[in-house]
Amino acid sequence: LLVSDPPQKAAGDLEGLPIVASVVAPYFEAAEREVFADSAYFVPRAGGERWLGEMEARGVDVTILTNSYDSNDVMPVYAHYARSRKRLMQSGVDLWELRPDRAREDRQGLGLGLSQSGLHAKTFIIDQRYLFVGSFNWDPRSVKINTEMGILMDAPGFSRAATAGFRKRLYETSYRLRLDPGGGIYWQASDADGTLRIYPDEPTASRFGLMLSRIVGVLPIGNQL
Repeated sequence: LLVSDPPQKAAGDLEGLPIVASVVAPYFEAAEREVFADSAYFVPRAGGERWLGEMEARGVDVTILTNSYDSNDVMPVYAHYARSRKRLMQSGVDLWELRPDRAREDRQGLGLGLSQSGLHAKTFIIDQRYLFVGSFNWDPRSVKINTEMGILMDAPGFSRAATAGFRKRLYETSYRLRLDPGGGIYWQASDADGTLRIYPDEPTASRFGLMLSRIVGVLPIGNQL
């Protein structure tokens, strides 16, 4: 199934026309076991936090992969995503952030590219049955502003293979975010030899940039990202 936003969306004049977000939402709401999503730009805001938390509350295992600070090429997007991390994890959502390592062969097929923004893929898999690939990010711009499109497939075999391949490589390409007993966030990374590294503070090459992102994160621009 090819889904796309009508051109009228860019002008804010939908007149009841279906958009990508409204077409795919029922598949998430009907999820029974597992939702996996990777999104280069992930800005859930309060409504998205509640929506994903409600999935977890009814027993659906939600896993999200997005860019880390150093692999993201739009700092305000990261800044507003970061505000949601703790609440998402407290509700049970499993968060991963792409490490900014140079592209490797083991990233082929995962949408992990060579440019400054390491993660380009916009994909979700529901119950290892439904697979969506397209231009739709999980952010307000994709939902309300941009015109997006993608392919939604009912393909259990393909979806199972895609999920298995991604999970197999996830530990080698990304940080896994965890909450410590005090409610703080720490980052885990697995080396190729299986060594587990722990980062008690956000792993980044730019402490000043990270501080700046905290400031940008409080600006009232989230609905434009």
